[in-house]
Amino acid sequence: MYSIQRNESLNMMKRNASDKPFNIYEKKADFSNDYGAATSVHEDDYSVLKDVNKGVFFVRLKAGALLAPHWNPRATEIALVTNGEGEIHVVYPNGTAAATERVQKGDIFYVPQSFPMCQIAARNGPFEFVGFSTSSRPNRPQFLAGGMSVLQGLDIDLVASSYNVPTRRMQDFLSRQNESIILPGEPLPTS
Repeated sequence: MYSIQRNESLNMMKRNASDKPFNIYEKKADFSNDYGAATSVHEDDYSVLKDVNKGVFFVRLKAGALLAPHWNPRATEIALVTNGEGEIHVVYPNGTAAATERVQKGDIFYVPQSFPMCQIAARNGPFEFVGFSTSSRPNRPQFLAGGMSVLQGLDIDLVASSYNVPTRRMQDFLSRQNESIILPGEPLPTS
């Protein structure tokens, strides 16, 4: 059995030997605005990722910015802070707080699949992290706030009823969310 697995591994290495390294910093960001940028690499960008069923991502937030609350329905994410510091907020799928952690360069954080999360940069400089997701397919994060919020696609009467507010008030609230994905925020104090 070991020799079969070893041979399969060698064949995979030979097949991928022609794949050149992929520089994530040279790829056009999937999303970019005045507050930061987010880039992902998946199997369509780099075939090696399909063989290992992993994706790669890089996020750069300017001082005080935040990656809007969202969840990844397809994969778990593991990230390494490469620059700066910030906070990671993770919520259980039932809405209760799972973790709020201060992180800095060199720290690793983990967010399970389908757990809502939010990353916030400290006010003293950019906050950058790179990581892996447990799926090589393109991810479609589901945002809970901002102009790309999943709430934007729901029936307004249903959303208003769920929050026990008048429909007009919910329409006003959702129409004010012009920014999306990476948002300006109240900068966190530095540690």
